[in-house]
Amino acid sequence: MICCEGYFERGNCPKYLKPVCEMMQKVNECAFLDDKDNLDLFVDKLELLLEKSRIKNSTAHIDVCYSDTDRGQISLYAKRTDQDVAARIHFFRIRGILEYDEGTAAFGYVSEEFLQQKGGIS
Repeated sequence: MICCEGYFERGNCPKYLKPVCEMMQKVNECAFLDDKDNLDLFVDKLELLLEKSRIKNSTAHIDVCYSDTDRGQISLYAKRTDQDVAARIHFFRIRGILEYDEGTAAFGYVSEEFLQQKGGIS
């Protein structure tokens, strides 16, 4: 699973980027169950939304950075030459989810398959 956290949006973010920012903010403090596949799909959707929202001659772009430690960030820039992000969200791989079992008085891992069965779209 991949968890997203730490959403940041610059105060003077251009209005045409607001739909992209809102989509990024929606995943803040949420997890993707299918690791990288869903994260890649999310980035593809962000890029499509950016293309739909883009104003003429805009060089706004999305940059995704991964690290060796299963951490990364998705950054939205208003201009190709801009060093300051318009919005950013961090993500990291979750190694597991623990649940306390009173019967055994111990913590155990909850499987991803179990979460998919119990979960769903809210």
